[in-house]
Amino acid sequence: MQLNNFRLLITRLVSLEEDKEQEQEIVQSIKKGAVLWGTNLWVLVAAVFIASIGLNINSTSVIIGAMLISPLMGPIYGIGLSLATYDFAFFKSALRNLLIFVLFSLGSSTIYFWLSPLKEVQPEMIAYTHPSVWDVLVALIGGVAGIVGASRTRKGTIVTGVAIATGMMLPLCTAGYGIANQNWSFVAGAFYLFTINGICIAFSTYLVVRYLNFEPYQYVEKETQNWVRRTMTWLMILTLLPSIYLAYQLVADSIYRRNLKLFIDEKIRGNNHYVIQQTVLPSARGRKVELLIVGQRISSQELDSLKSQLPRYRLDHTELSFRYGFDDTILAETSRSVLTETEKLLLTQRMEMDSLRKNSQLETQTPQIAQELKAIYPEIVEVSIGKHLSTDGTTNQEQTVCLLKMAKPDGSLLPKVQHWLAIRLRKPEAAITVLIRKM
Repeated sequence: MQLNNFRLLITRLVSLEEDKEQEQEIVQSIKKGAVLWGTNLWVLVAAVFIASIGLNINSTSVIIGAMLISPLMGPIYGIGLSLATYDFAFFKSALRNLLIFVLFSLGSSTIYFWLSPLKEVQPEMIAYTHPSVWDVLVALIGGVAGIVGASRTRKGTIVTGVAIATGMMLPLCTAGYGIANQNWSFVAGAFYLFTINGICIAFSTYLVVRYLNFEPYQYVEKETQNWVRRTMTWLMILTLLPSIYLAYQLVADSIYRRNLKLFIDEKIRGNNHYVIQQTVLPSARGRKVELLIVGQRISSQELDSLKSQLPRYRLDHTELSFRYGFDDTILAETSRSVLTETEKLLLTQRMEMDSLRKNSQLETQTPQIAQELKAIYPEIVEVSIGKHLSTDGTTNQEQTVCLLKMAKPDGSLLPKVQHWLAIRLRKPEAAITVLIRKM
C-alpha cells in the first residue's frame, strides 16, 4: 500500500498534465510564433539592432532587452513540434522561416557593425565565440523548460528566462561583427554556438512533445518515424562531439594554468624574483611559457633546476622563457621569504614612483610605457596614450585613455592592460580607459 502511494506521489510530481493548455491551442500558438511576416519580422530587425548596439557598447542591460524581444525561438520550437507530430509541411515552413530570420539577422548586424565607428572587440562578444559542452547543456535544459512553459495555461516567466539563458540573437550579431571586420574566427565560433542552441532547443521540443503524446498531424509509416528519430539523434551527436572536444581543451587549459601558477608560486616567486606577467604560447614541443621577471636574473644553473622540476607539476612539454622588465637591484633589498600581496603592491608602487620621478608628464612617459607594454604583450603593434577631460558643470573628471592597435584584436587584453596601467601610472582603474582597434 505504501509502495503504491509512493508511486502515485512520484507520478504526480513529474506529471505535466496539470495546468496543461489544450493541445490545439499549443500547436496554434507555436505556429503563430514561427511565422515570418508582419510583426515578427519588424520585431526581429529591432532586436538585431538593439543586440548589436548592446554588444558594441558592452551594455548588459541593452543585450538582455534584445534577448527578451527576439522572435528567433518561434521557428525553432516549430521545427521540434513539426518533427514530433510528423507535420512535414509545417517543418518546411518553419525551417525556411528560420533560415530567412538568420539571413536578416546576419545582414542587419553586419551593416550596423560596418557603419559603426566603434570597432573594438568587447568582452560580451568574446563570450559568444567559444562554445563548449556546457552551452549544449544550457540549450537542452532551456529547451525543455521553454516548451514546458509554452504548453501551460499560465506561462509566467519561463519562456522569458529561456530567451535570456540561451540568447539566440547574440551569436548571430557577434557573427555579423566578425563579417563586418573580417574576423572569421569570430564568425565560426559564434555561428557554431547558434547552431548548438538551435539544434538542442529543437531536440528538447521534440522530446517533450513526444512525452506529452501530442496527436500526430498525419499517419506515417514506421520506417518514416524511425528515420525522424535517427536524423534527430545524429544531428545531436554531430553537434555534441565538437563541443565535448572544446570543453576538454578548456578544462585541460584550466588545469595547466593552475599547475603553472603553483609552480611559479613555489619555485620562482619570492626568491628575489617577482613575476609580474606570464604568457602561455603554443610551441613545437607543446607550450612555451614566457615570464616577465622583476629582480635578479635567473642563472643557467637555476634555469636547469627549474626545467627538471616541471614534470613534478604536470607541466611536461613546457618550454620556459624569461624576460626582465625592471632594474635587478630593486628586489635585492627585500626578504627572500614569499611576498604577501600587500608587500607586492608596496613594492610595485615603489618601482612606479621611481619611474614617475624621471617622467613627470604623461607625454614624456608614453614612449617608455609603449615599450613596456609591447614587451609584455608582443601582439600589440602601436600604443597611444592621452588625457580626456569631462565635466558635468560642477566637477571635472580626468580620464587617461590608452588606444592599442593590433593586427588581431583580443578583447581579453582590456582588463589586463587597464590593471597594469593603473599600477604603472598610480591611478585607480576607474580613471583609465583602454580601447583596442584593428590595424
